[in-house]
Amino acid sequence: MTEPWIDQLDLLIRSRTPILWIRSSEEERIQALLTTAAERLGQRLLLRWDFVQGLQGLPNRQGEAARNPMAALDSIESLQADQPAILLLLDFNRYCDDPGISRRLRNLATSLRRQPRTLVITAPDWQLPRELEECVTVLELPLPSPTEISQLLTNIGQASGRPPEPALLEQLAHCCSGLTEQRIRQVAARALARRGQLGEADLTEVLEEKRQAIARSELLEYCPTEASPSDIGGLDALKHWLKQRKLAFSDEAERYGLPLPRGVLLVGPQGTGKSLTAKAIAHSWAMPLLRLDVGRLFAGLVGASEARTRDMIRRAMEQQPNDPAILDSMGWVLYRLGRPEDALPFLRRAYAQFPDQEVSAHLNRHAAGHFAHGSQQRQGALRIGDGLIGNADTLTAQQPSGLLAVW
Repeated sequence: MTEPWIDQLDLLIRSRTPILWIRSSEEERIQALLTTAAERLGQRLLLRWDFVQGLQGLPNRQGEAARNPMAALDSIESLQADQPAILLLLDFNRYCDDPGISRRLRNLATSLRRQPRTLVITAPDWQLPRELEECVTVLELPLPSPTEISQLLTNIGQASGRPPEPALLEQLAHCCSGLTEQRIRQVAARALARRGQLGEADLTEVLEEKRQAIARSELLEYCPTEASPSDIGGLDALKHWLKQRKLAFSDEAERYGLPLPRGVLLVGPQGTGKSLTAKAIAHSWAMPLLRLDVGRLFAGLVGASEARTRDMIRRAMEQQPNDPAILDSMGWVLYRLGRPEDALPFLRRAYAQFPDQEVSAHLNRHAAGHFAHGSQQRQGALRIGDGLIGNADTLTAQQPSGLLAVW
């Protein structure tokens, strides 16, 4: 986990933030992070509650408050007065629409500020009740970074007795970017069951995991990319450029400061291989190729397009979580949906990685308290990447560290 995120978590706990919502579906990873945080912050007691198993973490109270969310909240106040504690509540967002639960949380938000205790709720999505908005602090858990993925794959390889080569490890780590820790473990487990080691064949397994994630979206379609640059007739200059610029995604290039490719513009009539070229680029760079249905994006009720755009960008972010173009797009859409506080972290992360003039303009408009309206808003919400693979018929957007196609 990145040091700034850990520092932020420690700060929130030390400052007696009463209720913390960690936005993620990775329950095991969150529990591991809270375990280390509890040890770091002076041996705080870590308790865990879910609806089925009840309270866990106190030897003499195992299973207490099972199927009783209200009793789970009462348990944190029944501890000794001087006992610092963290109570992890799984799926607790499902019970917060209950008036009694909501009132109890608001009472705890006041009383816990006087004690070194924190409630932590985990959920990937949660429409906060209006009365709880001032009580709950939101902390977004980022997906594993390339460094974390490399360490995880190294540990798995060493445990199997056949650790991957450094070059293969780097390629696998970049390809696994955007997957949760649990999905990465599943891919590695299948590889070890089939071949007894991690290898280049696992790149296809990773892309299949991403295809399954995209299949749940109504707007995005995962496109198979079996084509290679050798299938393209001519365009020798483009093939040479693709071979050279592929190296820009390596860790060595990042340390050197080599900029990521901005994209390619392909112009020509139908049937000249523009879509084939986009597929060949994705295949040769081992990146996902996504197709966006623009007609479905704007179909339906007023306001639905913004929600669909946010869902589409969120799924694209799952494929490439650190892509500055996707981060900037998510910040823009969240601002348009009236969530400026949620938008600002995405815009800052985008500008920190890619200090582009357009990203800077979005930050400045956020600071000024307004964004452009009308058609400029719609164009901004649709902006998926700075790099473009365009053609005479349609528009295809290429991410600096991934591909997103529209045709």
